Amino acid sequence: MSFTAPPVTTGLCIKQLSNDGSRGSDGKKLKIKTKPMSYDSLKKILGYMEANKRFELSSRCPSVRTADQVTPLRIEQFNYYDENKLIVNDTVYELSIIRHLRNAKNPESITKANEKGGVSYDVDIFGRRIWNYSERRLPTPGDIGPFKSDRNTHPDVIQRFREDYEADVATVRCNTYLKLTVSLGTKEIVNYKRSIGMAMKSLTSKFLGNRKSPIQVNHLAMEANLIRLPNILDERSFPLDYVQTPSGDKGYEGVGHPVVRSAKILAIRDLDKNTNWSDFLPNLHNPEIRLLNDEIEEAVIPVITNWKYFGRDIGTQFTSLSIRKRFMQEIIERVTRQFPSGVEVSERCIMIPRNKDSAIQVSFEEDGNEYFMPKIEMVKNESESSK
Repeated sequence: MSFTAPPVTTGLCIKQLSNDGSRGSDGKKLKIKTKPMSYDSLKKILGYMEANKRFELSSRCPSVRTADQVTPLRIEQFNYYDENKLIVNDTVYELSIIRHLRNAKNPESITKANEKGGVSYDVDIFGRRIWNYSERRLPTPGDIGPFKSDRNTHPDVIQRFREDYEADVATVRCNTYLKLTVSLGTKEIVNYKRSIGMAMKSLTSKFLGNRKSPIQVNHLAMEANLIRLPNILDERSFPLDYVQTPSGDKGYEGVGHPVVRSAKILAIRDLDKNTNWSDFLPNLHNPEIRLLNDEIEEAVIPVITNWKYFGRDIGTQFTSLSIRKRFMQEIIERVTRQFPSGVEVSERCIMIPRNKDSAIQVSFEEDGNEYFMPKIEMVKNESESSK
């Protein structure tokens, strides 16, 4: 005796036209029939669907959530741009606070802020900015960071900003609302009952949480100080192949974070000319370090000095964007003066011995139009090994 199980179906239906029933615009009888889409067919469709469309479909159609959770999710770009802003592919999700004073007219500062979409920070019952972030920035399971301490937190600075701000805000209670704006045109406003950080955690959990299959992200950017995520990171994902992190006036304490420090390639942008390289470099032990600007002049001597005393693995590289020929010549002259033991291999390459096993090679690769890409690399000391 054989038994055939009925096919598993979803709540989605495929519409089919039949030639009987209601009449169409041409007078002919038409009847719309529906055929439930199979579970396997739905999963195949979801697998090819753009991530944001999947988020919206799953939110609007509870019947597809199970299939969505077991179907691998592919995201081209996931950029945690700020603690209130998330970019998935080309879609921006931004959280803000809208304020309306109770039984009083909004001051000009609040009116202007509301017209611009609200403020990006948490507020108290009077609509005033909450300056003490210590409790609100405690990491929860799944979070990454904080990468650096809060800036402008000196008591005098905080007090000055507080006095300037509160002078323009009435001391009456405020109705506050949390607003989610999506670049596609969608807006959602709810009562402000949780911090922006926790609201962002809820949003990322809604998108990424409870998934039974891996999430593939081709380009992951984490620009916020504290990344609020569900507990989804697999230890097998580390070390990451590539991490790009800001530095300079945004603080460079983040390079000491284990996620950043263990990355195979560390790319640093927004570099400040006043960066203290002697404090900065000890944290940089990545196999490859890239400066995404041309501010390498002040870094060359500290990098070589640090590597000469503390060493790095063979193959470790430090590069920047290309520079003009005259800057290349200035760097070569400075390196030659600072490290007289260096050997000029060519007009664009200097080899500085470290010990019998390793040497530091400073070279410049021409990329056309009188521009040259600087590279500092730890290499084998061939001159000693050949003796």
